[in-house]
Amino acid sequence: MRLRFLGMALVVLTTALSARAVSFRLDEDGAVVTWSSGVPGQDFRVGGKSHQWAQNFFLSVGGAAEKSLDALATGIVTNYTTGPPYSDPTATATWTTDDWTARVDFRLDGIPGGLPKARLYEDIAISNTSGDDLELSLYQYVNFFLGATTGDQYVEIVDGEHAVQKDKYPAVTYWMGESVTGPAPDQWAVEDKNYPQTLRDGLKRSLLYWLNEGSKTDFGQVSGPLTGSGQNYEYVFQWDFTLGEGETFEIQKVKTVSLVPEPLTVLGVFLGVAGLGAYIRKRRIG
Repeated sequence: MRLRFLGMALVVLTTALSARAVSFRLDEDGAVVTWSSGVPGQDFRVGGKSHQWAQNFFLSVGGAAEKSLDALATGIVTNYTTGPPYSDPTATATWTTDDWTARVDFRLDGIPGGLPKARLYEDIAISNTSGDDLELSLYQYVNFFLGATTGDQYVEIVDGEHAVQKDKYPAVTYWMGESVTGPAPDQWAVEDKNYPQTLRDGLKRSLLYWLNEGSKTDFGQVSGPLTGSGQNYEYVFQWDFTLGEGETFEIQKVKTVSLVPEPLTVLGVFLGVAGLGAYIRKRRIG
């Protein structure tokens, strides 16, 4: 982590009063991220421009219907730092049951100077604390509404490891890229939340609908791209794995939100997150 002498950081952490959601605010070098699990309309602010977003995590245990982590356990926020001059601001959200623990470590890196840019690093760990093997599926749901215009929008999953979303303004493009390296998610999907296009079980519904529908969802590999005006795009990453007693499944990834000049290419999105060394691995607890 870089030593910083400019800029101020603020971390405000709260526990939401309803739906057991966990919430935090990270602030550094003009970048602001607020997150309340499962609550839409959160703020991802870069260079004074606000981008609304929502993110939630769901878990299926033993082939049962996936449920949000908030529905399965009471989450808490801990392990936060105030950022500069010694480090980036951080927060950890943890959900614990008798059989498993889920932890997400967040770190915000606001990048001053030049074109506005911010990176949100997320490290996820699912641990088996039961006495038996656990068959699990972890889902990450993301819905970004980039704060430019309602036209010329785009979303795609590239190589099953990268999500890219962009929204064009006359001379520039706002974009969001999320990158996971190492073993890719097993399944993924993109969708238009307002006007679903993919047929599942004879229905066209949003990804969020299927995550709350009441039976286990397998999303397959729906990469897109989707384009259009006035759309509300969403995407899901899904990891399927079995944990032995005492094992942990770990994921490292990063979201980058930036303003870039035209032309924008998918390759350009991921140049900003190259060299992350992100990986997914199993290890023993302890």
